[in-house]
Amino acid sequence: MRPKQALFEDLLPDSFSFGAKRIVVSFWAGLSSLFLYYAGTTVVFLGLVSAVFFVLPLFCAGYSWGKSGYKVACGVFIGILVLIEPWAACLPLGLMSAGYCLLMLTFRCKKVEGMLYYFPIGRCFSVVMALVIILLLAGETQFFDPLREGANTLKEPVLESLRQIIPTESSVQLDQAEKIVAWLFEYLWGVCLSLWMGVLFMNASLAVSILNKRQECLRPSLQVLSMNLPQWTGVLTLFMAAGMLLEPDSRFIKNAFVILSFGYMVQGLGVIHTLVKSYCQPGGKKIKNILGFFYVCVVLFPWILGGVACLGFLDQGIKLKQRIKYKWM
Repeated sequence: MRPKQALFEDLLPDSFSFGAKRIVVSFWAGLSSLFLYYAGTTVVFLGLVSAVFFVLPLFCAGYSWGKSGYKVACGVFIGILVLIEPWAACLPLGLMSAGYCLLMLTFRCKKVEGMLYYFPIGRCFSVVMALVIILLLAGETQFFDPLREGANTLKEPVLESLRQIIPTESSVQLDQAEKIVAWLFEYLWGVCLSLWMGVLFMNASLAVSILNKRQECLRPSLQVLSMNLPQWTGVLTLFMAAGMLLEPDSRFIKNAFVILSFGYMVQGLGVIHTLVKSYCQPGGKKIKNILGFFYVCVVLFPWILGGVACLGFLDQGIKLKQRIKYKWM
């Protein structure tokens, strides 16, 4: 069912046909993403914010105009970026590919007795996670040698800065700092790819939320925090955990475990949200206060996320969210 009025259609002349309006709005979405992308690489504070939301216009085009609108928007974004900076388009191209994969999966549905049933968001997340792990595996091959060399060249200035900050007399502190930096760079790709997935799903959810408020969306809310990952992700996580014990020097296994743990962290956050909403009155300020306090604690003590990931892993086995809802109902 086509929405009554698609995004920014009211700004275009009535003489424009439906197809022309779709092309113009999608073209605008691509230019908007390009602007946000370059703001992310040039301006310091604004860049940190805009770099997170630079795929939001692309998802808005996709969820208001369908897959063709997303294709036009991505084509404009990548096309102009390749013309301006041919070597800088690799990461955005990968993000657009994963975004298109997510868009196709979230549009998949089947009709049963007049009701539309969409592809579960947990399966969508697992497919994107599998794609990211495949990219990580490709990163361990010769194809990604320039990226690996870039990471190594980034590591040296960090170590040099530490040597200048920490006095030479404090050799113990310097050794510990160098070990921490080396440990962080061991998990660099896993953390970056996990953040990549987080940005992707945050933008998709935000786009659906914005368009639903204007009654312009082709799909209902994604509800990422209510997702349940399929069973194969649990088996693969246990396999990677065993691999870390058997092959502690394998960088691929370490980073793949980080990516899988990120999926369970999101599912664990869903358990916490379900618990808080079940305990408090719907729509009350108490829910926002408790969740706000929790996220402040996460910022101050990031290790809490490890326990949240374990909570998500338990949820897959014993269905914690369902048990919480059943108990409070």
